[in-house]
Amino acid sequence: MANLDEYHFVKENKFCDSFRIVWLHAYLILTGLSIGLIVTLWGQFLLNPTVTSLETSYHPIEKIVFPGVAICNINKISRREAQSFANYVANHTKTNFSEAFKLAKFFGNFYDFDFNIADEKSYKQLQSILDGLQLDVAKLMKQFTTRCQNLLIKCRWKGVIKNCDEIFKMELTYDGFCCTFNYVKESLMNESLEILNGTEGLTRGLSITVINDLEDYFYTSLESQGVTVQIFAPNDYPDKPSGGLSEVVVQVGTENFLKITPTTVFSAKEVMKYHVSKRQCLFDEERVTTFEGIYSQSDCNVDCRIASALALCQCLPFTIPLDGDESVCTFQDLQCLNQYKNKWNTLYPETDNFGLLQHEQHDSLRCQQRCYPSCDATLFEVLPDSSPVHK
Repeated sequence: MANLDEYHFVKENKFCDSFRIVWLHAYLILTGLSIGLIVTLWGQFLLNPTVTSLETSYHPIEKIVFPGVAICNINKISRREAQSFANYVANHTKTNFSEAFKLAKFFGNFYDFDFNIADEKSYKQLQSILDGLQLDVAKLMKQFTTRCQNLLIKCRWKGVIKNCDEIFKMELTYDGFCCTFNYVKESLMNESLEILNGTEGLTRGLSITVINDLEDYFYTSLESQGVTVQIFAPNDYPDKPSGGLSEVVVQVGTENFLKITPTTVFSAKEVMKYHVSKRQCLFDEERVTTFEGIYSQSDCNVDCRIASALALCQCLPFTIPLDGDESVCTFQDLQCLNQYKNKWNTLYPETDNFGLLQHEQHDSLRCQQRCYPSCDATLFEVLPDSSPVHK
């Protein structure tokens, strides 16, 4: 008969051996999972070696740039300016005033690239007049636009009343000539301008009183009356199709408040050592766009559209500032602009792994160089609020 103490010892030894085996299996499994997790994370890091994190939600607003602002009249052609054009044409050609005044409305087609085959005779007649009088389309479009001093009657910046003519300049945006504030695109300016910093408070921002002369309306881009307000990065060419701005429609007889929330994104310089395909962004000095200055994804997309327009129509719409020997599109190019306008307003995605967008590839814009986001940028979220003005 076995000793009882010896039996317990043998039983405990067998239990310890079983426990060690279970623990060893668990250790091997956990070690395998850890190695697999590390390999997976390392693979993801090689594919995307950058990490995005929130540094702080509290940042002095005085250190954040104030956005660029553009006030654009919905009335694209002033009736008085159209009458002046008709008078000039009537005095220098065989075309009478009423006919020339009627033809002036077709200049609005350069905004939406509208082309009607039934009006082709009028296009040719108007182009013949422009050629005979040696009139430039871009200069005429600026002349047709309501002047800033006639559109903006009271301006206030940081609580101080300012002369609107001193702080607003008429510059080109995607929507034609507009009154711009804090727009400092370097290659478009003859003078060195400093970007304004942000300010906080309802009475410490930018305040504008706009007057709309409804009797001067002749051609509108929207079925509305008033102005559009564009908010964009000060160094960007204001271009809505490229995603470079936010736009708010301000109707006549309303008081509007725009709450702007900025988000600043910046990258450590160590990120630059990684290839752009890995970090998925570009620093300012790494690529020069047509407008020069600071790189932005929006300006890169505009570059792509410029290249496409020059290749397909051999001209550029008047809304794009010329920086070379390019020619401005005329009524002879209107049909071509109409044919490709949807293509220029649609960006083809960078990746189509399943080949499902072959049809869209022909009807959208595909850039020769990929337009990566900027590694350093300030994004503006716009929250509008509107209420009627009581007399």
